[in-house]
Amino acid sequence: MATMGSLHAVVLENVRGILEKTKQGPSFMDVVLEEVRRAVPHFDWQVAVLRAQDFRLAQKRTRVFLRGLRRCFGEVPNPLAPMGEMPLEGFLKPNLPPVNRSSVTACIRRNLKDAERELLQKWDSGELSAEDIICFPADRASGKTYARVYQKNMVPTLTTAGMYLFLVSVGCLRKPDDKRRYFRFLDSTERLTLQGFKKDVLASSPDCLRRKAAGNAYPVPLVAAVLAPMLQQLSQPDLQSELDRAPEKSSVKAALAAQRFEEALASRSTAAAACNREVQATRMQQQPKKASQTRSAAASKPQPKKRRANKWIKSSSSS
Repeated sequence: MATMGSLHAVVLENVRGILEKTKQGPSFMDVVLEEVRRAVPHFDWQVAVLRAQDFRLAQKRTRVFLRGLRRCFGEVPNPLAPMGEMPLEGFLKPNLPPVNRSSVTACIRRNLKDAERELLQKWDSGELSAEDIICFPADRASGKTYARVYQKNMVPTLTTAGMYLFLVSVGCLRKPDDKRRYFRFLDSTERLTLQGFKKDVLASSPDCLRRKAAGNAYPVPLVAAVLAPMLQQLSQPDLQSELDRAPEKSSVKAALAAQRFEEALASRSTAAAACNREVQATRMQQQPKKASQTRSAAASKPQPKKRRANKWIKSSSSS
């Protein structure tokens, strides 16, 4: 950690909770930032907080990025500017059939009925409009430990645990299920596109694996917003040649030290492999000797007499 080897840039990602203050005072990110700045002073360290909905993803997802860059390349550049929002309906497949209530569990049927009642109350009170699309976890109920939370015109943070995200079009709540625009679960392809991937990603994989992959993925626009300015700065010729012009810099010394350590480790591994081969050869040479000694010892050892069984010989008389 003290040298970072030959790395020029580092990007670490975590959830927004890493910024929350603890009972002891500073947040976990404050502790990490103080430690890396002390342990790796030849890197510039900055923290960026990005929201997925600001980068044309209709997903409520906030991510924290800790970024480091060798000081010989300058300070860590700011991420790309927000790209604007995109409505949820732009990610949804049209004309998919509504869910068959008899095909889901009794618990989910009860949760759907409760959600419809609550959404109708919000619509009647003016909190929702007929054009709104609501997404919520159908496996959660109100008043429980993990409460049901409604997201308007966006989906909640996609995770591997959120397998039962449900879509409801508010303006169709009083219509029969088969007449509603959206009354179904979120599709696996929709999940992937809401993370910034193309529709045909993992097209040949099972649906359950695509859902898990979408929950484990990093939003592509957020990663691009963080990495693009850093890669552009690293690719500048005048900054790239900085390492050659300033061999006395600690970063170069650290890289050389890491390289020498790797070479020494490789040579030690080669020597260890040669030693192992010699040991194996010695063992192979000793094995025939041990085998011959065992055979000679077995030959010199008196053998117990075997009792010979009587053989009855049947003779036939010739006439």
